[in-house]
Amino acid sequence: MPEFLTRRQGFWHFVRRVPETFAALDRRGIVKRTTHIRIADDPRGVRAARAAAQMNGELEAYWQGLAGGQSAEAKARYEAARKRAWQLGFSYMPAAEVAAQPLAEILARIEALIVTPAWASACRSARTDFSSAFGERSRVAARLA
Repeated sequence: MPEFLTRRQGFWHFVRRVPETFAALDRRGIVKRTTHIRIADDPRGVRAARAAAQMNGELEAYWQGLAGGQSAEAKARYEAARKRAWQLGFSYMPAAEVAAQPLAEILARIEALIVTPAWASACRSARTDFSSAFGERSRVAARLA
């Protein structure tokens, strides 16, 4: 079975213990999230493994933010970016992972931001949109002209 995946009630679930180095900052002990992928649709867990890898990247970025002393800010940014990415039809991933994606994936993320101008006015800042589509800016320098 792929790393951090378990089967539960017909769906693949991401399950990971909080590492000891972050246990004092994240008191959940074990992080559990659904991948929203049915086992019947993905019996070998191939798609679920990709979703779990992305979730793991999200958690790692969150924990790094906590370790950097940005606990409240890190949590708020992480949750906002994750939620916005799902609203745009993407899974959240850190900027370094987005940069490693095929060009078509990167362009799809850019188009999602451009095609929804009504949403931009509803957002508090452009940073929220950018972070949800491309991860945190501090990891990869990006310049859009």
